[in-house]
Amino acid sequence: MKILVDVDELLEQGLINAGTADILRTHSLRDTGTTAINLLLAFGAIAVAAGLTALTQSAGLSAIFGLAFIAGGWFTNKNFELNWGKLGSIWMVVGALVLCGAFGVLLDKPLESGILAAMILGGTAYLAGSRLLAGLVPLAIESALGGSTGYWTACYEIVVREPTITIGVFAVLGLAAWIITQRLTGIQQALTLTFTRVSIILVNMGFWIGSLWGDSPGHMWRAGDTYDGTTTISAMFFVVTWALALLGAGFWAAQNGRRFLVNTVATFGAIHLYTQWFERLGADPLTVVAAGVATIAIGLAFWRYNRRDLQPQNPTP
Repeated sequence: MKILVDVDELLEQGLINAGTADILRTHSLRDTGTTAINLLLAFGAIAVAAGLTALTQSAGLSAIFGLAFIAGGWFTNKNFELNWGKLGSIWMVVGALVLCGAFGVLLDKPLESGILAAMILGGTAYLAGSRLLAGLVPLAIESALGGSTGYWTACYEIVVREPTITIGVFAVLGLAAWIITQRLTGIQQALTLTFTRVSIILVNMGFWIGSLWGDSPGHMWRAGDTYDGTTTISAMFFVVTWALALLGAGFWAAQNGRRFLVNTVATFGAIHLYTQWFERLGADPLTVVAAGVATIAIGLAFWRYNRRDLQPQNPTP
């Protein structure tokens, strides 16, 4: 478990000595540097994979390249891990992404392509110890359910075609993965936890879209492109259920010190508040002020929560 602390404040309060503070600062700098490097490598791997797929102009050739990169990376990790392990892992990440793209083009069926991509990404994540690939597994599963993203000039788009199914699938998968993490250690635990966290985000995405449009579960398969927008579950059902789910999850997370979940609840709680406020009350000056005040109150509450463990405890007489 990672713990967020203010080293200078702990030192001023006399809870740690100067030597311990120096050790914590050194470790923090090393961890921050490692995170930055991993982000840089992740974006580089994605760019290389996208470029290779575009350059080959052939899904079959891309698939061969993908398999070759995975095999080469696995061989490098197995035999030269000390000096070239990081490079081998990068090759495997690139190979998995290229292979998923190639099979997506070859199959041209979202459901089958998404499931196969999830299997490729999950297997390669285990072999390479890649949190990036582990985090992409839930996204691949969501693509099988019709989820997607889009971008055009200054506009981003998130598509969740089956909100109810998305919520159910990732609530079950996230909970199962969380239970499994309790039995694991090391990199395997980290990979499973990454899967759990992305699943939590997708559950909230499902609630968000459902709270705007309502849902008719399974319409993607029943009606396809002829779906007329008729809903069997109202948007208000999602509004209320999402609020209750956030309250329950936030309470549990705060009681058990689960900082990621606390911050996720805070983020989506604010999104929920603003979305419903403006959808139903409009964006006039009074509602903007009221929404801002409510958000500040929520932020202060979570700020106090994040600082409570830093307060010095009175010694027992």
